[in-house]
Amino acid sequence: MTRRGHQAKRPGAALVETALAMVLVIPLVFGAFEGSMALYAVHSMTNAARDAARALAVRGATPAQAQTVALSRLTHINAHFTVTATQPPPGSPNRDCTVTITVPRSEVSLHIPGLAEGATLRAEVTMRKEGD
Repeated sequence: MTRRGHQAKRPGAALVETALAMVLVIPLVFGAFEGSMALYAVHSMTNAARDAARALAVRGATPAQAQTVALSRLTHINAHFTVTATQPPPGSPNRDCTVTITVPRSEVSLHIPGLAEGATLRAEVTMRKEGD
């Protein structure tokens, strides 16, 4: 008599083990995807803020023009960004130009309930104004 293994005695064991493993694996996969989306959004926001701050500091753009520059760099993300651009008044000893971009975390997520509620993503870049 040869023994064929334990599968004949426990026909539903593989199904139960797979279900238990999926309880752990599926949230990990969605969590990794959700984190990747947030990281991508923050990276894009930082690049947009850097371009806008450079426009303020180097090219002499106005804060309104810097906001337009930042928003034009974020058109590939379907969300409502808030852009704040500030520059020092002429003759001020402070020569720092700052661009801040924020977006509610829920706007760049998979909309999983309870995961991104109330959180805000933020990117800020400060550059020293040339000249003056």
